[in-house]
Amino acid sequence: MSEESKLNNAELAPIFEGELDREAMAAALEAAMTDQGLSVRKAGEVSGTSAGIISSIKDQRASLDKAVEVLDQLGFETGFYVRPKDAS
Repeated sequence: MSEESKLNNAELAPIFEGELDREAMAAALEAAMTDQGLSVRKAGEVSGTSAGIISSIKDQRASLDKAVEVLDQLGFETGFYVRPKDAS
C-alpha cells in the first residue's frame, strides 16, 4: 500500500466477500429470483432479456458481464474490490 493512501485494509474490506466467478453469479441470481418470487421466464422479462439468458447464467455458461447486467436490472448492485497483497 502506498504511503499516500489514507485507507486501511478494514476500510477496503467489502461488505460481502466472495468469489467473482460464474458459480457465485449463478447463486446470486438464484437468490435474487427467490427473493422476488421470479420464475426464469419472469426474471427474463423483468431484466429485459430472455429466459435463455437467465438459464445460461443459472447454468454457469453466461459471461460475468451478462450476469452483472441482469442482476443490475433486478435491482442488485455488484462490484469487486482491490486490496494490497499480503507481504511475503
